[in-house]
Amino acid sequence: MHKITMKVMDKDYKVKAEMGGYNDVCLHYQENFQEGDMIILECNKNPSYLVIQLDETIGECIVYLATNIMAFEVPLRGNKKSYAEVSFLGKAHSLYARVASNKEIRQYRNLALNKYDHKSNFNCYPHVEIVNENVINSSKSQYITNSNSEERIELNIRFGRKVSINKLVFHKQSNSIQDSFWLDSFLKFSDNSKIKCDLVKTEVGQVLTFQQREVEWIRLCKFIKKNDDFHAFDISNIEVYGVSVI
Repeated sequence: MHKITMKVMDKDYKVKAEMGGYNDVCLHYQENFQEGDMIILECNKNPSYLVIQLDETIGECIVYLATNIMAFEVPLRGNKKSYAEVSFLGKAHSLYARVASNKEIRQYRNLALNKYDHKSNFNCYPHVEIVNENVINSSKSQYITNSNSEERIELNIRFGRKVSINKLVFHKQSNSIQDSFWLDSFLKFSDNSKIKCDLVKTEVGQVLTFQQREVEWIRLCKFIKKNDDFHAFDISNIEVYGVSVI
């Protein structure tokens, strides 16, 4: 059995609330979150697949916890760019975590979805990061950067273990001039193979299918931005479909 513990800690690591359970846990926190508060999730077994919900307005998702502990700083004020204004507010919060079922773990799904990803996360997967540019937010796969110089931007999606994937869906805003970002772009896999990405400016999700591959990460490479453009790197969402390799 999995022993799971959920805690709320302040910026000085003082425990403000705590609840534990076997295979599932629910913590009802009846206070306002303060700046610097953290939600800590501990599990006696690692790695583990868990279904977590840290805020009712955001909902649950399946994550792969590579170590025994996950730390999530509660996003308030300026750290809240990808969440609703009402998220994490008020005095009534229901936080829960449970062990994912075998059916949930093995199902074909979007393996890039981690609603609680953040820039300091390196053990709760999937995790997204942007290289060679300022990371604004990675928690909901919303990638917004600004620069007026020529840059080469790479976007990494790490799964923390082997997964078998065969499809990506790109969602990209179409109300800005972004064609220069897609020059010579390609998708690289952890097995060192790569394929070309020919994407266009559209509000409709663009599907990229390929032969099934077992990988631990993927990298979107060579997003090139020219000097004469000043726009956001405005991929609004990336979905990666496949199954976990058990």
